[in-house]
Amino acid sequence: MATIALAWLKTKVTAPIVGATKAHHLDALEEAIKINLSKEEVHTREAPYKAHDLEGVMADNRDREHNWTQYLTNSAEK
Repeated sequence: MATIALAWLKTKVTAPIVGATKAHHLDALEEAIKINLSKEEVHTREAPYKAHDLEGVMADNRDREHNWTQYLTNSAEK
């Protein structure tokens, strides 16, 4: 499961994976690097996801002047 999850993550972001504490974590990462999921495979894995509204502290901070959505909006305009 970890290998496929990492292969999926690879289709979404380019970032270092930090925090491996066991050798099998690195083994899963090594295998994930070798896997290239097709668009159909990505869609199949994402289809069950149901978007939901923010909760807790994230919802509390939604309307702040300097929240993360404001940052993303400003970055996209530059």
